Amino acid sequence: MAGPAVPDLDELTDAQRRQPPTYVPHRNLLFLSIAAAAAEGAGMQDVFYGAQAQDEYGYWDCTPEFVVGLNGVLGLNRDRAVRIHAPFVTLPKSEVVKIGLALGVDYTHTWTCYRGAEAPCGRCPSCVERAAAFRAAGTRDPLG
Repeated sequence: MAGPAVPDLDELTDAQRRQPPTYVPHRNLLFLSIAAAAAEGAGMQDVFYGAQAQDEYGYWDCTPEFVVGLNGVLGLNRDRAVRIHAPFVTLPKSEVVKIGLALGVDYTHTWTCYRGAEAPCGRCPSCVERAAAFRAAGTRDPLG
């Protein structure tokens, strides 16, 4: 079953940028809950989450407040609390790109397009933001 069509970024209204149609309810909460459970089961205490600050629109589960709140819940564990770390949560995507370049990340192996075609569409919110981040970082996106 296919979901709703993914809009181009320039088609989003101000209200949609606040809670975009590409939002999947509690997706990051579910992924992080599973990661925390797996970490605890393996005897680990730390999970790293790649949320970043700069979006053309807002995802509430990519904010410092979300990470603090989730860590508050995970901290209720009386024996082996797991902590979520989000080192990029206050950084714009361009800074994350720069860090990746400095670390030697091969961005030809990364993908952000919401549409899932053979090549990035270049118009969905994720593609537009990725291209802008590479431009702001002063480099060319190898996919675009």
